[in-house]
Amino acid sequence: EHHYGENEGLLKLSLFHRWVDDVEELVPLNLDDSQPGNLPDGRRWGAQVEFGLRLERFGMSGAVINGSYKWQDSETVDPFTGETRQFDGDERYEASLEFRHDLERFRGAYGMSWSAEGREYGFDVDRTDIEKSGNGLRMFVERRIGQSLIMRLSASQLHEPSYRRFRYNYVPDRATGVIDSLETRTSTSSRTASLSLNGIF
Repeated sequence: EHHYGENEGLLKLSLFHRWVDDVEELVPLNLDDSQPGNLPDGRRWGAQVEFGLRLERFGMSGAVINGSYKWQDSETVDPFTGETRQFDGDERYEASLEFRHDLERFRGAYGMSWSAEGREYGFDVDRTDIEKSGNGLRMFVERRIGQSLIMRLSASQLHEPSYRRFRYNYVPDRATGVIDSLETRTSTSSRTASLSLNGIF
């Protein structure tokens, strides 16, 4: 962890390695069905970088930018195939970036945030799902009214991100490695806008 100047910024690096007891996933119920249960012990490891920076030195008093990036991997024994694989539902990476600029002269602020994540895998008796969500992008502008009210106009899904899922179906199950069919699903998120009024009384 490293601090810059007089509270001007922060850079933090974290490394982690965790042993996980009784991994909660789907386990075999019979030859062609499954149910929630516990796998043998597994482990998860990775690294995360976080930073924050005040932008006064760049001529933007009251502005700050924060961000993070996490990469991870995991390992457990698949109950259907006996092979080693990552945890069900784990994303390989997560990233975020936030910007906020407070304007005391105008009693308000504006900003934006962005987020992204890697593919997510799901495992069952006879199928593997691979899901990928589009990046999130949000913006806002707000203004203080009186001493206790804040009016905010916000917008999200500005670039209409898409969601995709690929489902690989196996016969008779994943242990054979024989793919019978591939299903795809795609959806798109619409832009949204909202106006809110918050306060403490």
